[in-house]
Amino acid sequence: MSLAPNFALRNLILQWCENNNFELPRKDIYDGSDNSSIALTEEISSLVQNLSSRELDIQREAIVKIRMLSKENPDNRILLANMGAIPPLIKFLLYPDSKIQEHTVTTLLNLSLDEVNKRLIAREGAIPTIIEILQNGTDEARENSAATLFSLSMLDENKVMIGCLNGIPPLVDLLRTGTIRGKKDAATALFNLSLNMLNKSRAIKAGIVPPLLHLLEDKNLGMVDEALSILLLLASHPEGRNEIGKLALIETLVEIIRVGTPKNKECATAVLLELGLKNSSFVLAAPQYGVYDNLAEIARCGTSRAQRKANSLLQHMSLQADHTVHMVRGFAPAASTPAAAANVGNPNPTPGVAQAVSSNEGGGFGAAGLGPSLFPGLGFNALGGSGASGLLGAGLPEFEQVQQQLTQNPNMMREIMNMPAIQSLMNNPDLMRNMIMSNPQMREIIDRNPELAHVLNDPGILRQTLEAGKEP
Repeated sequence: MSLAPNFALRNLILQWCENNNFELPRKDIYDGSDNSSIALTEEISSLVQNLSSRELDIQREAIVKIRMLSKENPDNRILLANMGAIPPLIKFLLYPDSKIQEHTVTTLLNLSLDEVNKRLIAREGAIPTIIEILQNGTDEARENSAATLFSLSMLDENKVMIGCLNGIPPLVDLLRTGTIRGKKDAATALFNLSLNMLNKSRAIKAGIVPPLLHLLEDKNLGMVDEALSILLLLASHPEGRNEIGKLALIETLVEIIRVGTPKNKECATAVLLELGLKNSSFVLAAPQYGVYDNLAEIARCGTSRAQRKANSLLQHMSLQADHTVHMVRGFAPAASTPAAAANVGNPNPTPGVAQAVSSNEGGGFGAAGLGPSLFPGLGFNALGGSGASGLLGAGLPEFEQVQQQLTQNPNMMREIMNMPAIQSLMNNPDLMRNMIMSNPQMREIIDRNPELAHVLNDPGILRQTLEAGKEP
């Protein structure tokens, strides 16, 4: 049985020790009774001393040996730190020799795997120089610098420090231009840093979203899950949603939900849900790419987390469709005649005032009743209303009344068609078609008139028909 370290608890203990000026005891690695342990201790002591030698070859050899020792054994990392190896190593980060820089940053990466060493390395001022190597070093040095920043960022105070020292832009650049390994190291570091809210903003401003979209589209890189995990964090930030909305991300997410691995589908569904909870336009755009059937399948047979996310997303999409139908109550365009002003049954007598409608009014998407009238000022019922006089199955008496009002006020139709709710429907033919077909009376009419079915099944014709309504 293997145990996973509890980094959160460890960080809390370390934070308490720092706040209370208490030094966490370091365990004694060697008791001195073993000859091999004594020899190793003496070797490490000698290597640390050689870091201060006047001869470059001796220093270089010491760095390489310390790199290997710090890689091989966790106890060696503690012993090297206890013997004072970290401060002189950090000085070599500035040495104008690319190989020495490469060996040194990799050694600090190995040493940083020890939790206490993370804080020691940061306190000794290593982070600014590691960021500089990340910007200007060799490929291997840049990759290991990114990995070191990830390791150091396990501590919350180091997340803040790396962000404040402008460490995020070079990580984004590595994500964009690095080797596959470099991209992976950068993505891991950026994910960890983006757990901090200010760092989310820094990453967005550094241009992180376009390379993440590229990672989603290039399946050969094998980094779809990494990109989705970062996008999920960024989607919780207003700037992130705004930046994501500028790109063709929704279609890509739906495609991943359709054909991705189970883990891909789970992450993509989580991202789409996070986006939709904060901005309904994302979920209103998704149905045109055929997301419903794929989400229903995930809700049935996805991973347990994917099933929860898919069910939540389907429920949210249903509510948003309901809100799109209900979002205006009491809309009454300015009447040009007394007859138009005398509309009956308007629950909101104040002209032009939009009143939000809660999600518990009317049924869900496709339900028999979707609540009160979308346009009470025109005197007809809601889309999909259960009565035969609903807008999508209007009886002739009410329809004649609507026609009379539109004749008396030609601008009324134009105002209605320019409303955000209607514009949203016009930009989403699939959603509109589903809403129309959910009405029994309209379904019966369409069954009797195949030419109407043709219009509904052709998004182009449907949109043109609605656009024509702007010019009564």
